[in-house]
Amino acid sequence: MLTLDLLRTKIRGDCIEPRYVDTGSNRHRKLAAALIEIFAAHRDCRRGELEEALSRHSGDRVDYRIQRGLAKLLFDDHCELGVVADLPPEELRQRVFAVAHRYHPVVREPDLFHAVDRSQVIAEAGESCGLSGEQVEEGLYADLAENHRLVSFQPPSPQQLLNRYNVALAQAMLYRCREIEVTIGPDHRARHRQLFSAVKFNRLIHTVTRERGGQGFRIVLDGPVSMFRHSQRYGVRMAVFLPSLLQCRRWQLAAAIPDKAMERGPSRRGRGETVAETVAKSDALTRRFELNGSTGLVSHYPERPQYDSSVEEVFARRFERLKSVWALERESEFIDFKDAVMIPDFTFRHADGSTALLEIVGYWRPEYLSRKLAKLRQAKRSDMIVALSQVLNVSRDELGKLTGEVLFFKNRLDPAAVLERLEAMRRAGSLRAGISS
Repeated sequence: MLTLDLLRTKIRGDCIEPRYVDTGSNRHRKLAAALIEIFAAHRDCRRGELEEALSRHSGDRVDYRIQRGLAKLLFDDHCELGVVADLPPEELRQRVFAVAHRYHPVVREPDLFHAVDRSQVIAEAGESCGLSGEQVEEGLYADLAENHRLVSFQPPSPQQLLNRYNVALAQAMLYRCREIEVTIGPDHRARHRQLFSAVKFNRLIHTVTRERGGQGFRIVLDGPVSMFRHSQRYGVRMAVFLPSLLQCRRWQLAAAIPDKAMERGPSRRGRGETVAETVAKSDALTRRFELNGSTGLVSHYPERPQYDSSVEEVFARRFERLKSVWALERESEFIDFKDAVMIPDFTFRHADGSTALLEIVGYWRPEYLSRKLAKLRQAKRSDMIVALSQVLNVSRDELGKLTGEVLFFKNRLDPAAVLERLEAMRRAGSLRAGISS
């Protein structure tokens, strides 16, 4: 992630946005390629040596902030830095200090009164552990950050690095936002679960409502500035949410962000104005940050497969072959628990407008199964079929007060059996008409 001091912004009226780089610019591509080459050339070198090479390359460049941002992303995402020493540095220091204590005081140049110098102490400490003086010198302070070695470097392409930089700029805008409003269109059903998983995983305070028409979602996320106590950690979690959103196709994001002057502290106090009043006045100065699918940002997260398991994929394929009056949709409905969101695996829509849900529970850890069943009980959905793998060894007694239909399967979920349950539920009147919520 980029820190706020590396954020480049521009203001237009009450709107603020980052100064994105042109990812097609030869100048920027050459800069990215040069930085990648510097990192690659410093494998097994100390971090301090690498940073010195980056500083020399920066020189008096006017785009030094872009270079620093790109270098930080290379450090964060593509480097493995570690302590390289023949013995743990703290053990080496103990040995050296023990020897030095016996000859105290130790001097750099021996004289008539002080016969032992530093090199002799290092050599004697090395002999005690079977190392040369050079090995002791190398490892003595290898655990300091500037002495960490570049153990491995996985170079991205210049294009990938520039794309990542633009996303990082947008993420940095969200560190201190007051609120984020996200609207998701109706055509990303395979992405909804990943998006809500990102919200839940990062423990973001949110509310979810349906958009008009029933197919899309509106998510409102409370930002760190909305809290009584600003939380930098929460702001980072808010920013981590963004790449999951970028994987959708039709979406919009609007964030309320305190004026950039907030980064430099509250404005000057007026006559008779308390500190609290000054801070409140500064906090009220906000600008709007907007993003949408046409902004051109590219997510660096790996593509999520359409199906979570082969059981779901095989079931969907076999169900379509039945040519029934039920249309099958993938992850198109959600159940809001206020503090979490659950998206059933499939939605069935009958020609008469009736809808039903299907959640497939395969082999998972016991604690996951316990949480999943608790959610299903909490949902109290009479229009849901819960398909449970027999591998789980769950008895009907363990299911408790589970509303809806329960269907056990062995290796593959039989679509004909699901269809039979759907028709029975429709005749019983336990399905919902139109869009579920």
